[in-house]
Amino acid sequence: MYSHNLEIIPEKKFRIDAEIIFLTKDNIHRIHEVKKINLHKLTERLERGDKCYATVVDGKIAGYQWVQYSGIHFIQQAGKKVKVKEGDFWIYHARVLESYRSNGINSKIKSELMKDAKANNFKRALIYTNKNNIPNRKGLERLGFTLEDIIYSLKINNRFYKVYNKSMK
Repeated sequence: MYSHNLEIIPEKKFRIDAEIIFLTKDNIHRIHEVKKINLHKLTERLERGDKCYATVVDGKIAGYQWVQYSGIHFIQQAGKKVKVKEGDFWIYHARVLESYRSNGINSKIKSELMKDAKANNFKRALIYTNKNNIPNRKGLERLGFTLEDIIYSLKINNRFYKVYNKSMK
């Protein structure tokens, strides 16, 4: 698990012509341009107050990232539920179409959503990734995220169970 204190947020740019939009109840179906996902569950996220930042390239959604500001956040890969603390927010469920990867999409969205959160008095961004996802981990570190915890889990029948937690503080 990584964290960012929002003191210094690097300015990132797309390497292609793109723009960021929000997916709302009215256009959440557009997420299917990237991946087929249960729209009812996504609508529940929006009703909870989560935001979905999406990148549009040539009129099509090329990637998205979700942000949760309150409630209980479920870290599926760790089989763990955590309360979103006041001042914190979670960045989760990110995807970029393979054909658009390496164009700065993830970095630009993260940079923008952290600026938005800071402007709304949030103090800390939290995010997690798989230990083996080296490109994502390096990208997070370039954005100023620091490794806070390592959570070891075991996957049995498509369910994750937390085994061990190691603090890096």
